[in-house]
Amino acid sequence: MKRKWIIFLSLQILLIAWIAVMWFFMPVSDKEIMYPSMTGIIDGSHYANGSIYAIEKERIIIVSTAHLLTRGNGVTVTFFDGTSLPGRVVYFSSEHDVGFVEVSKEQITKEALEKLKPVRRRFPLSFIREGDTMQYAVFHEDHTFRCIQGTVGNPSFYVEEFKDFLIYNYCEAYPGMSGCGMFDQKGHYCGMLIGGYDNESAALSVELIEQLYKKL
Repeated sequence: MKRKWIIFLSLQILLIAWIAVMWFFMPVSDKEIMYPSMTGIIDGSHYANGSIYAIEKERIIIVSTAHLLTRGNGVTVTFFDGTSLPGRVVYFSSEHDVGFVEVSKEQITKEALEKLKPVRRRFPLSFIREGDTMQYAVFHEDHTFRCIQGTVGNPSFYVEEFKDFLIYNYCEAYPGMSGCGMFDQKGHYCGMLIGGYDNESAALSVELIEQLYKKL
């Protein structure tokens, strides 16, 4: 009888473990998880992707690439629902190619604000492994959304130009994608696309972006 209970409990534990593993690898709904945090930013003649990095007490902070922004400039930010509002570039790092844009919450209705979501940041990035599934969430200028899947080629490779470690991915990249978010399979924000060609691309890690965000 005792042995039967041990076998029964062992099977229960295996079942729970299997459910946990299946939940972890279950693909997320792109629309539910990533889409509400995506933005498009127009700075003069330049268009950049951006991600809502934080929703603070009085403002929304959006992260994007610095090479498509101008320090101190007024910009137009378009959210996933098509709402366009004025914003301002409040931080600019040409060294790391990161810029932050703020949009005042006073301009947004309560109903619209409730629909917006900041990215779910993933820490630490040491959990990312070579060969892991990754995805870029792209918000096009015509307000269409696309999720592009690929694999992590190298989770941490040093690039002299940026004086930092980037995430190297085997994933499609094309003009207009700069600044879009890199996400893991569960929709956690891992970094930001800063450049690429064809099926090779590089993303800045969320850990560096977090360091710069704390300087605001």
